[in-house]
Amino acid sequence: MENPWTLKGESVMLSKPEYDWECRGFRVNEGPAVLVHGDKCYQLFRSATDENYC
Repeated sequence: MENPWTLKGESVMLSKPEYDWECRGFRVNEGPAVLVHGDKCYQLFRSATDENYC
């Protein structure tokens, strides 16, 4: 990043809907979150489009 509000360089796609549960109804990949545990960093996404998501 050039600063907190300006990206520097090319954009990179980190994730896209590709599994069946991400594509029911319509393709969803939303709500990114980061979880850091020790020296590991995980990026999480939510994805659900119908009443059977839970």
